[in-house]
Amino acid sequence: MYLYDRLQENEKTLYDRMCGAFDRMEEYVEIGDLQVSEETLWKIRRILDMEHPEIFWVEIGYRYEVCGNIVQGFKPIYRMTMEERQKRHREILQREASFLTGIRFTSSPYEKALRLYENMPRLIIYDRDATVGQRAEDRKKKLDDCSTIYGAIVLGRAVCGGYAKAFQYILKKLGVESLNIKGEILQGGRHAWNLLKLDDDWCHVDVTWGDGLKSFTEGYISYAWFGLPDYSVLRSRMPDDYEMLPRCVGNGCSYFIKKGRYLFMWNPEALEKMLHAALEEKKCAKMQFRFSNKENMHRAWTYLLEDGKIFSLYREHGIWMESVCHIEDEETGVLIIWPGKYTMGPEYGYGLPAAVS
Repeated sequence: MYLYDRLQENEKTLYDRMCGAFDRMEEYVEIGDLQVSEETLWKIRRILDMEHPEIFWVEIGYRYEVCGNIVQGFKPIYRMTMEERQKRHREILQREASFLTGIRFTSSPYEKALRLYENMPRLIIYDRDATVGQRAEDRKKKLDDCSTIYGAIVLGRAVCGGYAKAFQYILKKLGVESLNIKGEILQGGRHAWNLLKLDDDWCHVDVTWGDGLKSFTEGYISYAWFGLPDYSVLRSRMPDDYEMLPRCVGNGCSYFIKKGRYLFMWNPEALEKMLHAALEEKKCAKMQFRFSNKENMHRAWTYLLEDGKIFSLYREHGIWMESVCHIEDEETGVLIIWPGKYTMGPEYGYGLPAAVS
């Protein structure tokens, strides 16, 4: 494990002792012999949370006793009894297979992660009401569930923490190394997402934001948040404990780079070539293309509308459309196109008459 392997020996001992105590649900854990500070205890607790999504029955916080600068012991805070934990664990085991649909264990880490990224929006609903309840106790219980693998996998409802931990939990079953991390969104608010090691390269994946436009078009997920390097992600957020995390330096894990659907500079011939290749593969499915900036994205859509080019391109592949829909995601520079007899409204798509040959 990436973070565990970089700990000092006494920190590894604390990590292992903490894991064992949580598994046995011990009420008090003595650690005075390890000579660790309050800061070190909190560091190891955070690392354990980033690497072990399967520990859903323990709060991130704890109570502790200190003498001088040395922590003598700590008391974990458990969310449930051992009996309830075991019951929930059985439920998770019964439901987790649904997340593995279409995933081959012989596939590459990249293919496994991408298929799981595509599966999760079918199985989880983002619970926007997770903080709503008549009593503070009700709100906390609902948020606790939605922030764990139990809420995501069994209840099918989660907030970002639940998405990230469920993604990591299933990836662990598939032999793919990952972390679930938290941070501050630059526009305000807390968020959780994942770091993945795919084919020896680390990258960011945000399943929650990938599921973010599902309400606009049924079955839609955004590939804009799969396989990102640090420089792309840091435009929108700052991870906690950034100095401890692996660096994500290249864009080789990007869905759009891998698929050949990234237009680095304006080139109409390259755009048409990308669309032909995508239509050959996807036919009537939603197609996504990424551009180096929003100006090129807008320019591409304007170009495709001229003289009904988009309709001509579809007709070349045997698809006759009465209308075409699209989404222009200005934040990510992603253009999504799909055929249909309906429109998304002026903000998200336009219904156009079929071009007459």
